[in-house]
Amino acid sequence: MSLRIRAALLTTAVLLVAQTWAIDARFEYESFGLGFDAGFVVPEDVHPTVGWGGVMDFMFNMGDIGKLAIHPNVEMWISGNDYTQYDLTVFEIAFNGNFKYYFPLPSSIAVRPFVGNGIDIISDILNYDWNAPFTGDDSDNHLGSGFEFIGGIDFPFTPSIIGNTEFKAKLGHYDLIKISFGMVFLIKGNRGY
Repeated sequence: MSLRIRAALLTTAVLLVAQTWAIDARFEYESFGLGFDAGFVVPEDVHPTVGWGGVMDFMFNMGDIGKLAIHPNVEMWISGNDYTQYDLTVFEIAFNGNFKYYFPLPSSIAVRPFVGNGIDIISDILNYDWNAPFTGDDSDNHLGSGFEFIGGIDFPFTPSIIGNTEFKAKLGHYDLIKISFGMVFLIKGNRGY
């Protein structure tokens, strides 16, 4: 069984468990926020680079079993690589539908660990600058889907500004890992810790 199929099955299993918990638990809306993230991206077959993006965050309290965030976001990065016959530049933009599960901890503990996953729509714009045997430019666009696995921690700066650091592994046209730092500015509600 391929790695992509196993990743899809694992993603489906985690989402089903989260949904089952949500049905059994007290599922209450807690907060909404907007924010950004930036970090170090290591995609396959091209050079490591810096990525950035914007996030939305809908937090729900599930009582004694923790919290669940619906975390749609957009991420971008640009990188490249030099080959014998051409130089390649890649610009990727991904629209991600992520879920993050926050472990139940006492309210006196401000740092909140989370794990999660998501499904992505990914657009890769590839630009080829040919060197030999002929010169010229060429481009290609690849639209596809991906899966990602997330782990990290949230920590409050103020009651309405939440920082986070996150590790992400993504399977897509360009498999990658990403380590990022971000902030969410709460527009409505609070995190209750």
